[in-house]
Amino acid sequence: MIELGKLLLTNEYSIVEARKKILHIAMNVGFDTIDSSRLASITSEISRIIYKERKDSGILVCIDKDGGRYYLTLSYELKKESYDVGKVSIFFDKVKTFPAENGMIKVVASRTIPARKFKPTQEFIRVASEIISRLTREELFRELQKKNEAKNENINCRR
Repeated sequence: MIELGKLLLTNEYSIVEARKKILHIAMNVGFDTIDSSRLASITSEISRIIYKERKDSGILVCIDKDGGRYYLTLSYELKKESYDVGKVSIFFDKVKTFPAENGMIKVVASRTIPARKFKPTQEFIRVASEIISRLTREELFRELQKKNEAKNENINCRR
């Protein structure tokens, strides 16, 4: 399994960004426009559920290989009662669940990459990882705010 990165879900805007990032990656691995949009939509729906349950969580995005085929795989945790197997299995070819801590379950959902010739090159991995890890303006602004608050706190402590 090749980890491309984690879509961080820290606020409502990050859910929209997660959707855009999955759409971009799905198109890059060979999904057509309709399937890419469907993957983006289910990612958005999953993100909303995860965010409601646990602020500052995320979805791990990977490329997996099984039986000579590659898969775009999303891995995430949510409350057992929030998991809707029907909804998830409509969009993914393989869905596995595992028990996790605190009444949570880990869901690993995979969709077969349609392009049989797809190979995750080092360049693809680098670009996809950059797409996932790229901070939005809002995230950059929040990081700057945190640093300024820490700096002000440090200054106040010295007084």
